[in-house]
Amino acid sequence: MLILVTGGNGFVGSHLVEGLLAEGHQVRCLVRPSSDLSFIAALPVEFVYGALDDRESLERACRGVDAVYHLAGATKAVHAETYFRVNALGTRSLLEACWQVNPGLQRFVYCSSLSAVGPAAGSEPPDETCAPHPVSDYGRSKLAGEEAVRAYADRLPVVILRPAAIYGPRERDILAYFRIVNKGLKLLPGGGTQQVSVIHVSDLVRLALQVLQAEQAVGQTYFASDGQAHDLEALLDTIAVVLGRRPLRIVVPVRWLEAVAALGGIGARLPGRPFLLNEQKVQELKQRYWLCDASKARRELSFVAQVDLAAGFAQTARWYCQHGWLSG
Repeated sequence: MLILVTGGNGFVGSHLVEGLLAEGHQVRCLVRPSSDLSFIAALPVEFVYGALDDRESLERACRGVDAVYHLAGATKAVHAETYFRVNALGTRSLLEACWQVNPGLQRFVYCSSLSAVGPAAGSEPPDETCAPHPVSDYGRSKLAGEEAVRAYADRLPVVILRPAAIYGPRERDILAYFRIVNKGLKLLPGGGTQQVSVIHVSDLVRLALQVLQAEQAVGQTYFASDGQAHDLEALLDTIAVVLGRRPLRIVVPVRWLEAVAALGGIGARLPGRPFLLNEQKVQELKQRYWLCDASKARRELSFVAQVDLAAGFAQTARWYCQHGWLSG
């Protein structure tokens, strides 16, 4: 198959591109002219330069492909408008282009996020039947992207994937936790009582490859996780073990995070770059249960995550060290 991947140069996208090539598919990537292509530059892929708000480039990218994986999106932004312009309107524009130039498309797979659903009300993880209630602009924009996809479900064979927190080689957000622990600190926002669902990028890629072929996946939404509820402190302890550190345990009150985020938000608006810790991020950190029930993918697709957390963290740490992202 000839498959279009948007965001193929990113963390998840580059792993997906590698997985598709390993399966014998041809891959076309829609990338911006300014994109960092270091993860995929040496791979035998076709590049179409453009953007989600450039209709001509979208039509060129979609023409003649058998399937589309839509991974491109805004994960950090100063203004809410950016999230919705990219994640919602951009998704709709891509769907429109597919329908106009390639109505015989065999699959359109949208990579959403657990953030589109929001945190669980308690320790019982939500499944795909639960009503979404996102708590951040990012989550709301990804939910709007889902709604755009569902609006085309009567015309295109769509599938929505909602991964939990994704980790693995090339990931930059969880890298921050590795760096802090590596410096000898275990920072626990609000006491570290949060519970989270996670998934290794290779497991997410396996699920993405499965829905490409599984006819029963068409029109469906699937959470993606390793099936476990992980305590945040236990996750940090696992990082400490794989790094060989014994970090100092520090509880960070939420009000401190809010104060830092308020200052950071002001600073971010000046140069136009989002601060790592902003008010949106604190709103997410305040939630105790970032969980999801991924049993639907197991029932319908026989999908079971294969990567053990400790082994996955060890692999991730090795990659960080080998590539200079983390000092040894």
